[in-house]
Amino acid sequence: MKENKKEELTDLTKKSKVVTPEDGVVREKDMYDIKQDAYGKYFKGNAKINSTSTSDPRITRPFAYGLCGMFFAIGVIVFLTASKIFGIILIITMTASFVKFKKDIDAIENELKKSGDYDDSKEAKIQVRKAFKDEIKKDFSDATESTFTKTNTKNISKATVPIYCVFSLVLSAIMYFLVEEIIGIIVLVICVISGLLFYGIISLLSKGE
Repeated sequence: MKENKKEELTDLTKKSKVVTPEDGVVREKDMYDIKQDAYGKYFKGNAKINSTSTSDPRITRPFAYGLCGMFFAIGVIVFLTASKIFGIILIITMTASFVKFKKDIDAIENELKKSGDYDDSKEAKIQVRKAFKDEIKKDFSDATESTFTKTNTKNISKATVPIYCVFSLVLSAIMYFLVEEIIGIIVLVICVISGLLFYGIISLLSKGE
């Protein structure tokens, strides 16, 4: 009888970074390993950033092929409907990217196969993909529970509720006196409901001290 072997992700790398108000103002590019729009942005408060990465071909191949295929299709649509030049550029770029990704992923896969501890069967692919999804879910849950504690939520509320109230009143007053009375009342109601929903959700997410 063949024993069912549980496949493990290869080259699984996990990183974690915790930021608290005591750290002062932190550059977002220092908080994230990869975030192209983080330059020039700053953060102050509570946050926990977990990241999980792997070079396992059973994970990277469908992701890379899917991404290239999606943008290749967009390139074809652009070529047929809008701009032939931009369409051709996108098609060529995605074709070159596909070739490069395939070459790199094949090289990694061949090395893993040489080690003799790599299974690329359908069952193994299903197992590792599920394992990777579980790791992502675990990272998200850990980051949420670490950030949205009762203490952190209380500090957030103390710091932002007064500002939000002043903003809502000023905006409502402007609409009431300068635009239309009914619009000012509607804006105030919307601000109150939005505030209650926002802080209510944060409160529900809060766990532990």
